[in-house]
Amino acid sequence: MKVALVSDWFIPRVGGLELQMRDLALQLLSAGHQVEVITATAGADQVDGIPVLRIDGRPQIAYGQLSWRPRVARDVTRLLKTRGYDVVHCHSAFSPMSLMACRAAHRLGVPTVLTEHSVTYGAGGWIMDGSNRLTGWSRWPDIITGVSSVVVKGLRSLLRRRVHLLHNGITPGDWTQSAQTGQPLRVLTVMRFMPRKRPLDFVRAIPRVMAALPADRRPVFVMVGEGPLREHAEREARRLKVAEHLQFTGLLDRAAVREELARSSVFALPTTNEALSIASIEALASGVPVVAMRRGGVSDIVTHGESGFLAKNLDQFATHIAQLVADDQLRIRMAALGPAAAERFSWTTILARHLDIYELAIATAARRRHARESRLSHIQEAGPATANASNSDRGAAIVGAPLPASSSLTSVSRDHGHTPEPVE
Repeated sequence: MKVALVSDWFIPRVGGLELQMRDLALQLLSAGHQVEVITATAGADQVDGIPVLRIDGRPQIAYGQLSWRPRVARDVTRLLKTRGYDVVHCHSAFSPMSLMACRAAHRLGVPTVLTEHSVTYGAGGWIMDGSNRLTGWSRWPDIITGVSSVVVKGLRSLLRRRVHLLHNGITPGDWTQSAQTGQPLRVLTVMRFMPRKRPLDFVRAIPRVMAALPADRRPVFVMVGEGPLREHAEREARRLKVAEHLQFTGLLDRAAVREELARSSVFALPTTNEALSIASIEALASGVPVVAMRRGGVSDIVTHGESGFLAKNLDQFATHIAQLVADDQLRIRMAALGPAAAERFSWTTILARHLDIYELAIATAARRRHARESRLSHIQEAGPATANASNSDRGAAIVGAPLPASSSLTSVSRDHGHTPEPVE
């Protein structure tokens, strides 16, 4: 199978979506599939052996992380016409390039999956709803997926169509750690220092945790990452007089993050709008209990009271951290349950899930094409009057011109030899 992974954002830009796309591409390549990444992010033509097609249609009009390059629609359409993809997998409805690729693939009859990596409540939901009302983009993908139950629920409510669950994946063996004893108590977080990640809440939890513990049980707090709120977090630590208990490491690669987890007692994530949190899965795989907020996709990862705690507010967040730091037996018991919880997100399982979704997209696109061809055949047989009536129909106008049959879709379906089961 030949797959295109599409998003405005990719390596060398570093974030959860970019790293997940890279890992998915590597897993597909390892399984014998062909993969190309189509992105607007400047960089090398290959990343870890993954072919990358970079489109740079200047001038660029940007707002926050969203960008618009006038040439992108034309260039994406050209690639989808000429590269022979069996499936186009677009990442994030907040990526203009992803939506352009969905529209072009829909018009060309190429099976398309759109995966959402962000929660849909708050401003993000308003943007998504407004753009969908304006363009009708939710009709373009054959399959829409979300990376967590929270994202799926939000999308179903917003788009009023079926949405499938498609978790992100990790390789748990890369994060397995030997149990270490006698180390100083440490509370770790890994995040981008962005407002939606709420790094200041991590800092503000520190005095509450310290107040709940005797002096000999007070941990060191460690923040891994970079971003525009880094200096704000440092100032807040000084204001709260906890700077001496807090370390900032800056941005670290995966090997260094693994070392940090090996030395840590608790992983804490204060984000309330986290779609899934790969960092939390990696912490569990490392045998580190997780304290996170109940609101968000981390509830797919952490079972409250087993592999960690889920808090309703900042006070509970600090209380649960203090509870784990104070109770060695509780911490050890939760740590032992972490690797099994992380195993559910193993690429062995998650890649199979992706391939089922791709097969489902292929089957859905074929049904769409057949329905379109039948409708057009009926119009042609009925004559000009019916054709004129059909042309006035809004749905027909959206669909566009007849789609050519795709020999690549036929060969993919034949090679796999089965109709995929529906994926919830």
